[in-house]
Parts: sequence; C-alpha cells; structure tokens
Amino acid sequence: MARSRELSGITTSFATRALNYKHPHCYARRVADPSARSAAVRLAEDLRERRDTLVRRIADAELRLSDLVGDESAGPVKVVVLAQAVPGAGKVGSRRVLEELGVAPGTRWGELGAPLAGRVAAALELAVRDDGASRASGT
Repeated sequence: MARSRELSGITTSFATRALNYKHPHCYARRVADPSARSAAVRLAEDLRERRDTLVRRIADAELRLSDLVGDESAGPVKVVVLAQAVPGAGKVGSRRVLEELGVAPGTRWGELGAPLAGRVAAALELAVRDDGASRASGT
C-alpha cells in the first residue's frame, strides 16, 4: 500500500513499486554489446541520411510526392514531413490538406497505401497550384 494511501486508510489494488515515475519501464534498455550498439548507431545514421536526402530532393523540386507512391524508400518518413517539404505548401497548408483527407499527423508514408498516397500527392499539388494562382492574381 502506498504511504499516502496508508495514512488515509484507502487500500490500493496495485503494487506501489510499479509507480516509479523517475524510471518508467517503458524506456528502451541500452544495448550491452558494443559491436551491436555501433551497428545500431550506423543503421540509424544511414536511415536519417536517406530521409534527409529524400526531403531535400522534394524541397528542391527534383522529386514530387506522386513519384513516391508505392516507393519503399519513403515508407518510414512521416507524411507531414514530406508534405511540408513540398515547395509552396508550408506548414499550415500541408497540415490543412492532410486534415481534410483524414490523415493523422503521425502517419508514415508507407502506412497510407497507394490510393490514399496518390490522393495526398494530388491534393497537395492542387493546393500549391491554387495558392500560387491566387497570389499571382492578387486576391
């Protein structure tokens, strides 16, 4: 029984040792083997580099979101990150489009599936095109 509960006379139905808020059990444990740890670090660095390259290519307009439909390399990247990288989309516009399509902010590109990924790409390209046309006309 927890100490404060003990004083109030209220019993608890769980072990008080489970209430260790400073060191919750949900944290990942460190890898004990140094070679396995270095391999994991190299893998994480490689994944980050590939993600950054993909986002940079979208931002530089070398690659479009519609080109990534069905592409395995974009699978682990979050849709929000890719949408914000589209030139002219911006943070607010890309999040608005994703919200209209019902895509959660934490969804990854590989989780979308080809039909929804195609709709996301088309909607973002349309939003950027419409926004650019409205800015050019001055409205």
